[in-house]
Amino acid sequence: MDKQTSAMPRVIIIGGGFGGVQLAKKLKHAPLEVLLLDKHNYHTF
Repeated sequence: MDKQTSAMPRVIIIGGGFGGVQLAKKLKHAPLEVLLLDKHNYHTF
């Protein structure tokens, strides 16, 4: 089995609340692989 590895560092954000979403937006243009994990597939106010 081949594993695909990225040359970029990976950041995992746990929680898609206001803080997690804001951090993901701030890191959008950084040379990182950003993974946002949350138990819901939506964000409510």
